Amino acid sequence: LPAAIRQRVLRRWLLARGAGELTRGHTLAVAALVTDWHGQKWVEVPGLRVVRNGGVLVARGGQG
Repeated sequence: LPAAIRQRVLRRWLLARGAGELTRGHTLAVAALVTDWHGQKWVEVPGLRVVRNGGVLVARGGQG
């Protein structure tokens, strides 16, 4: 996906899972789990922790 569309899709996905107020930095960090994967453990966003598990993004209630 083009970067602009990817950012919108990820933002909507995060909000649908209960994320709080998101910044561009939050969505860029989550996008890096897809586009620049190198073994990151997780990304914290307000209200969620996002992990990559077997090539799939998973959002869980977190400390963010």
